[in-house]
Amino acid sequence: MNLDREFPLKFYINLGPAEDRRRRMLNLFLDHGLSVERLPAVSKRHVQSARGHWDKGRYALALTQKLALREGRRRGATAVLVFEDDVVLHPQWKKRVAALELPEDWGIFYFGCQHLERPVAVSPGIVKVENVWDLHAFAVKAEYYRRVMSVLSPMGRGTKEVWLDPSDRAIATLLKEIPAYAAWPNLAWQGREDSSLAQGWVNDNYTGDGLQRRWLDAVDAVAGVDGVMREEGARCPVNASPCGEAGGLEGHRGRQDARPTRGRGVTFSRFRPLHWQPSGMDVGLGDRIRGLAGMLVFADLAGRTLRVPWVKTEACPGNFNEVLSVSGVEVAANDTDWHRMSSGQIDHQFWYNVVPEDLWKQLHKGWFLTGQVTQEAFMERWRKRLEGFRPAGETRRNVTKLLRREKREGLLGLHIRRTDALSDGWRGLGRGAAARLDRELLAALRERWREGCWSKIVLACDDEPTAERWLALLAKEGMPVIFHRKNWNRKALRQTTLVDAGTDLFLLSRCGAIVASIMGSFCWMASMMGGIPLQVVSGAEAKVGTTPEEGRP
Repeated sequence: MNLDREFPLKFYINLGPAEDRRRRMLNLFLDHGLSVERLPAVSKRHVQSARGHWDKGRYALALTQKLALREGRRRGATAVLVFEDDVVLHPQWKKRVAALELPEDWGIFYFGCQHLERPVAVSPGIVKVENVWDLHAFAVKAEYYRRVMSVLSPMGRGTKEVWLDPSDRAIATLLKEIPAYAAWPNLAWQGREDSSLAQGWVNDNYTGDGLQRRWLDAVDAVAGVDGVMREEGARCPVNASPCGEAGGLEGHRGRQDARPTRGRGVTFSRFRPLHWQPSGMDVGLGDRIRGLAGMLVFADLAGRTLRVPWVKTEACPGNFNEVLSVSGVEVAANDTDWHRMSSGQIDHQFWYNVVPEDLWKQLHKGWFLTGQVTQEAFMERWRKRLEGFRPAGETRRNVTKLLRREKREGLLGLHIRRTDALSDGWRGLGRGAAARLDRELLAALRERWREGCWSKIVLACDDEPTAERWLALLAKEGMPVIFHRKNWNRKALRQTTLVDAGTDLFLLSRCGAIVASIMGSFCWMASMMGGIPLQVVSGAEAKVGTTPEEGRP
């Protein structure tokens, strides 16, 4: 390929204040013998609204990319090649590019990208793409300028709703109608540095050799492509990689095996351990346990050890090892430990509070699962995982001390959630409903107590005045109580420590049944961990159930 003949107009987009990046790009192009014009990027400070994009920054980026294509059309260029100013070029860029031969029907060409679906080998060093992310080095042929510009266009002025995908995803929607190809292996990729769009987030989708690594679906999408290229004689003849090994994935089996591992109905590439960075971690203990069990199921199916961060937050004020003992997981207690443990490698992100049925549905669409793992099988594994959770540290000592001589069959758990339940509109309760809620709960408790098989009530409560009132009420009813005394902090979002909350959780899980005032992850996880019935008395979902399908928050 003659780069100047194929792409007569070449831009790199760069913000005015980013002088360090501008100097780096000039040196980079000089090193590789490239003549590239600077296209001043539109700043998000100069746009009044996001115009239907995710935010002003993404709108500004899409507008800049659109301006590059518009300039190509104005000058009558047969194609435009656009670089972002955080791009890294292969050390043998010039030699490898010269060995490529573009297909005649090409419309979009990626010198580097992240494949989300398996590409198809078509010629030495070139694959046909199906679905990709990233636009750090991409080209568009003149006949497709208008079509690509159309998906980068903003919506009407004053638009507040989010409708438009980021520009890389928007262009990816055209790949079924515009012939799109990419260099294989990547000849350009994003460097590891702070993102201009997502402040505080570091681009780490690629290794230092240009391999895609962050998302498991992306890693699996390219597993084995090197072998196919070699078998079909379509491999780029220049085989040296930046580290001096064979190019592409096959030269890096120490970190990533291109051959998929098949077994137990699932196909994964071998990549141990599984680094899972949950997003939205500011949730409580019940939600974290629920999500952790789901992550562990996928780690088990892949035969990997799960690695996750467990950071103290206001909603979850404590460390993992103070409360939980779980097999198959390594936990980082802070951001520093997590970075050391993961080395910047993240295989997937997901919400802690995602319900397991939804997790299965999302991942079964092709993110992880390529075999047949039914929802029922996944849910059964999830339940088994929860039953294997054990208390740790001071939590274990508290539970052992309180239940030393007690038998599960005689204990009836009582969970009263109060600190946020009465102000949660989703649950259909107001603060004036407290008295009604207590009456309903007491009536249900009396009915269960009359069954005659219970010897004691295990009381778990997150609010000090409510706990004291119920201790007095249960004493008046003649119901013996087991209660873990706590150090209350009534000014905090969570009035107890995580150890206190974990103690209540495991105490409930060791009962024969649970009666709860409000359906929530805390009582739900206690019932799942103990494999015991849960009766929810009040709230928008007042149900009795032993499975998430029957009594789900």
